[in-house]
Amino acid sequence: MPAMTVTRRGKERLEWEGKEYCNEFFVRVRQISSSFVLEASFFFIADCFGFIFFIITTSFATVSSERRRWTRKDQPQHSNYGDPVQNAPSSSGRGTNRNHGVKDALYRFFKSRKSLKDQISDASEQAEVSQEGQLRIFRFNKLRAATNRFAEENIIGRGEFTIVYRGIVDNIPVAVKKWESYADGLQEWESSAEGLPKNEMNVLCNMRHPNLIELLGFCNEDDEIMLVYELMNNGDLEQSLNKRDKPLSWEQRIKIATGAARALAFLHTPENNIIHRVIKPSVILLDREFNVKLSGLGCSREGPTDGATRVSTQLMGTAGYVDPQYAMTGHLDAKSDVYAFGIIMLQLLSGRKVFDRNRPRNEQSLLSYAHRYLTAERKLRAFMDPKLGNRYQLNHAFKLAKLCELCVDFEGSNRPHMQTILVDLESIAPVQVEACPVSSPSE
Repeated sequence: MPAMTVTRRGKERLEWEGKEYCNEFFVRVRQISSSFVLEASFFFIADCFGFIFFIITTSFATVSSERRRWTRKDQPQHSNYGDPVQNAPSSSGRGTNRNHGVKDALYRFFKSRKSLKDQISDASEQAEVSQEGQLRIFRFNKLRAATNRFAEENIIGRGEFTIVYRGIVDNIPVAVKKWESYADGLQEWESSAEGLPKNEMNVLCNMRHPNLIELLGFCNEDDEIMLVYELMNNGDLEQSLNKRDKPLSWEQRIKIATGAARALAFLHTPENNIIHRVIKPSVILLDREFNVKLSGLGCSREGPTDGATRVSTQLMGTAGYVDPQYAMTGHLDAKSDVYAFGIIMLQLLSGRKVFDRNRPRNEQSLLSYAHRYLTAERKLRAFMDPKLGNRYQLNHAFKLAKLCELCVDFEGSNRPHMQTILVDLESIAPVQVEACPVSSPSE
């Protein structure tokens, strides 16, 4: 009996120790598991926060880039060949520096992933444009040599994303628009916002007119995208209006207005149905005979179709030239170009800027100042450009003033069509408008 009692107690003790050991083991396992889960959870949460931060920063950068491109605070001007101009370039002669490295790398990466079929299709489309539009494909080295390695002294215009250089190719003066970033150039080359013509190259290829700037060719080589235009050797209308030593004569002003009206009337025809959208003096280019070539078609928009009277689009333009109805509603039609053209004709009459902070407060806005003088012929002399003297016929000037008044009417439906404006301008002082003769470059 005593031996059996000891054995039973020993078993009970062993069972108790075993249970304690097991309990301690499982507690230890739970502690280790909890620690591992906590660590794993910590790293998982950290990775999530890092991913969210990356998404937010890249989205913010994209939105900021788009805002800089389309809606600038200072309502930028446009360069002679179509892109928004930076109003205050830095002391080094270049605009605000932008880091395009990552953006360019992404574009090259996704572009390289195109299928062979897509690449062949793209090459075929480029060949068709070159053949039908008779565009020349320029080599990068040739354009670099033509502009003296894109020298600073050859810059004639600066856009938000582009620089325009003068150069000579095969003894022909040209203007070369070069994108500072390959990514921005590729975006212009391959796509555009909804409703816009695909790009400026296609617009100018499909539309030829003596008063539209001529696109001679393009370059898409070595991560460089450039467009090559004929060079207008007398600047633009804005520069001519600001010249004090050589003011425009009355005949030259009528000739310029008539040439610009011809170009706009051509764009507004039902066959073309193009709204320029950024009409202003700096896109009206001149040669030495004051023949007009209209530029700035990179921002143009296809007009309403399928019976619609207007299209809804993002607001674009320069303060003072933007149709007020378009600015308030976002609805665009050809009459918006008519409004801007009316403002330009007021400038041709008066020689004044659209906004001039150096004048008395009641004369700072050209449109507000003009209204008091356009109602009667006897009042008009006080509005006319003093640099003209009396070298114009007052009845012709008054007829032009009444045409301006119709063009800048607040109601777009009351404004005349560009074809009507052209007829009226030709009746004021018939001037034969000849296009600047430019030889096409040899292949």
